[in-house]
Amino acid sequence: MTDMTMHAMGSIESKSWDERPFAESDGAPKLTRANGSDLYHGEIEAEGTFEYLMMYGSDGVTPFIGMTRVVGRLGERQGSFVARGSGTHSERGVQATLTIMPGSGAGELHGLRGEGTLIWNEREQTLTFDYDIEA
Repeated sequence: MTDMTMHAMGSIESKSWDERPFAESDGAPKLTRANGSDLYHGEIEAEGTFEYLMMYGSDGVTPFIGMTRVVGRLGERQGSFVARGSGTHSERGVQATLTIMPGSGAGELHGLRGEGTLIWNEREQTLTFDYDIEA
């Protein structure tokens, strides 16, 4: 039995970012690894610690994949979870799809499931999740 789907939205504040190339070759896209943390404010009041792999494409689009551990409050519940992210960075900003990893919810977020989006550009820096928690 599950609760009804809930929606949470928060703003994003970058706390730290460290990016390093791990594979470079003439005529081939550069591959980098980035890690760091973001703070989320609003209906998501938490800190996300992430590790992402990125490829710098010749078309100016940088696809990335990675994982983020989110620790804090989601809605009215305290705890943590892991989200898998994939998206792109380009001159238009960052757009990513997030999937809450099954079995990763801890504390009051045990049984958490859902999907989300991350948008970071000149106009907005938002994180949203549509989620439910298995009873």
